[in-house]
Amino acid sequence: MDSAEYYKKTDIAGSIDFVAQSLEVLGTDGDKDQLAKSLTKLGEIYLHHKQYDLAIDNFEDALKANKTIATSLMLARTYEITDQFDAAEKVLKPLEKLKNMVPYQRVELYEIFGDIKKGTGDIQLAVDYYNEGLKVASRTKSPPR
Repeated sequence: MDSAEYYKKTDIAGSIDFVAQSLEVLGTDGDKDQLAKSLTKLGEIYLHHKQYDLAIDNFEDALKANKTIATSLMLARTYEITDQFDAAEKVLKPLEKLKNMVPYQRVELYEIFGDIKKGTGDIQLAVDYYNEGLKVASRTKSPPR
């Protein structure tokens, strides 16, 4: 997976090959956590190369194998990028209630919500979400990503 990350920006085919190898090793009955990590990495590669439909497919499959906050945020971001605002909100709503979210994820959650609201034309609500994210970042001194 480290090799897939290393080549993600420069060699899409090589990066995908590394993930495919990890999926092959895991097989159909492999560890669900590792399967989810591999599928998430594949989604990240496709997202980086703006192949959004493939990114969405892989993030959704990863979440079926093992739900994580990080993958949920990536899926919601990809939906937002592709103007699928309702789908993005559907992914984010359950995360809003979580208490165990680390601060930088909470900031990202509010940022994506803000971007969704901006995309739908609800500028005041977008600003409110952005401000919530700023409050969390300021309160926790969240480092920039």
